[in-house]
Amino acid sequence: MFRQKTLFLVSAMMISGMFVSGVSGCRRGAPPRVEPPKLDPSAAAAAAMAEYDTNKDGKLSPDELRRCPALWSSREHLDPNNQGITREMLEKHMRQWVDSAAGSITQLVRVTRRGQPLEGATVTFEPEKFLGPSYESGTGTTDKNGVAGNITTPSASKVNAPGLPPGFYKIKITKPGENIPAKYNEKTELGAEVSYQAMGVSAGLNFDLDY
Repeated sequence: MFRQKTLFLVSAMMISGMFVSGVSGCRRGAPPRVEPPKLDPSAAAAAAMAEYDTNKDGKLSPDELRRCPALWSSREHLDPNNQGITREMLEKHMRQWVDSAAGSITQLVRVTRRGQPLEGATVTFEPEKFLGPSYESGTGTTDKNGVAGNITTPSASKVNAPGLPPGFYKIKITKPGENIPAKYNEKTELGAEVSYQAMGVSAGLNFDLDY
């Protein structure tokens, strides 16, 4: 099992500075702009429903949401009234990403093993397939404190603007020589939404691995 909770790791300077990377209208000294991936919210929402709405009732139930850890982690703000997530709700939510014009959002992750920092682990954010082919995976490596603050896509790395575009991501954690169970990587149960709307994105994510 794992525990996911909010970390209070980010200073006000980071929130007002690094977290605006990719927003249109650069000022002198502002981070380089990263173009957001092309996303069709209508098509992505339809693809998500086709993949995860297994009983075809037009809503994602809790059991169906659990098959997509990123959607499951975002259920409270996607569906605050707990009525079931519909295609229209997903489309509206993802359209907010497009309207934000964000191409790179800093996302911090802390990885521990039974409460102790896991140094040298690779953290991969793999976009859900329903987002489309324009999305890239982002990776980062944990430091001695177990913190990966350098999670970056290849496109963002080219312009030295660490971060990820808004999206729903599977999260995979690996480390050379470490036998980390498949539920944290190949068959991951970890996931998150990266966006300005997501709860906890400014503070980071904490994954405590139990093995």
